[in-house]
Amino acid sequence: MTELSADLESPDLAQSKSSAPASEFQGARGTYQLSRSGLGQRWVDAITDMRASTARLLREKPGEGRLLFYVLVSDMVFFISWTLKTLVAPASVAGSMLSPDAIPLLMIAALMLRTGAMYALSGLIWGASRIAGGTGTWAETRAGTFWGAFVSAPFGLLAAVLAASIGLWEPNFPALANPYLQLPVYWLGLIPFVYYISAGIAQAQGFRMTAPTFMAMSAVAIGLTVVTLLYGIKDVIGRSHLWVSFYLLRCAPSPSPRPPCAVCSTRPWRPSMC
Repeated sequence: MTELSADLESPDLAQSKSSAPASEFQGARGTYQLSRSGLGQRWVDAITDMRASTARLLREKPGEGRLLFYVLVSDMVFFISWTLKTLVAPASVAGSMLSPDAIPLLMIAALMLRTGAMYALSGLIWGASRIAGGTGTWAETRAGTFWGAFVSAPFGLLAAVLAASIGLWEPNFPALANPYLQLPVYWLGLIPFVYYISAGIAQAQGFRMTAPTFMAMSAVAIGLTVVTLLYGIKDVIGRSHLWVSFYLLRCAPSPSPRPPCAVCSTRPWRPSMC
């Protein structure tokens, strides 16, 4: 009895009891943690340690619906951010990047095309990671990518608020009209977006360090940004808007029957033909 009581009171046994996974339970898909299980708490944990937060998410083996929720929330924040920067309080540099006709197309792309683009991005990242020696699956890569996009979304919104503030105060302070001051603010939200996705991917692929992944993704992001600024985002979206308008005019049926066109009497009248 004395030896048994001594064992029960030993610090090693007490430590083993305290380290037992009493705060975790096995669910239908994976292992879940009871402490700090709220979405806000998990976001704060991801801000301080993205890799540990991603490892917790991977242990849970989230379903596709949960991952889709993360990317859709980031889509909505992206939509709100660019609405603030281009419609609510646009700075003077916004006019050089976007034409008023292209802004609605960008908003539609934010809601409809960005989700598919995130899936394509995760697929490309998974392929590149496999070449670099990664061991994660595409599902784990999607989890790290979408969770990183969700975590970084509030930072993009803060950058948009800063850009909108510059647009509001620009008439009173002419120094704020300097494009070298306004352009970095418009692309400021890209930094946390790349970093948190890089940390999530590094954890999902089993990489020891996050820095190489972050540097590779930063190089790609900087290259795309430079090409966009040199080529002109207005031209890119303008050409897309032209093709969409052409398709709608050619393929949309006539709203009501009309007499034959005076120029082409053999075909019914359509706006795209006259």
